[in-house]
Amino acid sequence: MDLLEPRCKQCVATTSVRNVERLYFPLSKYESQLRDYLASVTMSPHMRALCQTMMKNGLTDLPVTHLTDWGINVPVAGVEGQVIDVWFEMCPGYLAAAQQATDQDDLMQSWEDIWKDPEARRRNRSVLRV
Repeated sequence: MDLLEPRCKQCVATTSVRNVERLYFPLSKYESQLRDYLASVTMSPHMRALCQTMMKNGLTDLPVTHLTDWGINVPVAGVEGQVIDVWFEMCPGYLAAAQQATDQDDLMQSWEDIWKDPEARRRNRSVLRV
């Protein structure tokens, strides 16, 4: 469905279509390695089905920059005025938080051991109840 006479909500100017250069994470480049990895790991049936659905028609590259003035600026020539996508930006933060949590708890294994442990789901449920 096309918008009829679209206008900017803030300044009421008529909108225009334009091409924009964006940065992408080349996920398709790693499809073969991801398929091999997914075939070798244990995961729930729901997660396996999700991964298979996502890979059925081939992986697409993911845009990691957006035209906006809110967020972390991209320090790359040609994409001025763009910021890093917040979901892409948060991934290293999740890994760092997991590492910090295991570093601060002497009773906890490393985050990588927990992540790869097939019994982690059962163990984590009991830890969360405490």
